[in-house]
Amino acid sequence: MSWYGVLKVLHVFAAVVWIGGGAMFAMITARLLRSRDRGALGAVIPQMARQLGAAGGPASGTVLLTGIAMVLVGHIGFDTLWVRLGFGGIVLHFLFGAFVMRKRTMSLVQAVSVPSADEAEVARAGARVRSGMLAYLALMAAVIVVMVLKPV
Repeated sequence: MSWYGVLKVLHVFAAVVWIGGGAMFAMITARLLRSRDRGALGAVIPQMARQLGAAGGPASGTVLLTGIAMVLVGHIGFDTLWVRLGFGGIVLHFLFGAFVMRKRTMSLVQAVSVPSADEAEVARAGARVRSGMLAYLALMAAVIVVMVLKPV
């Protein structure tokens, strides 16, 4: 197996961990919000947010680094359309994650951690996380499609 092949395997595994973790976070959060079980929300959401950061952050960094390495090792060139779109997607991921999802998730964690928070506040915070995750996962799905189809 060539270095390009090794990098591609690492790239795909890291993408699976990253995107799969985000999808599981979205599904479990939606289910917990529907149950309206404040105890479960307060216990699970902060743990999931920490685990997503602990696994998703390094996985997305691995995707970026192996992507750069594959472009170099494979002599693909950074001016290729699908490479540009991939890098654009990961830049959007970092920006959206840092400035939108982190804030929304922390608002939900805060809402479920405060016993005096009313159900409407928890529902609003949950809806914001849910809509953000849907937009985020749609963006990542679009990047995956581009990486698989490799338009020229």
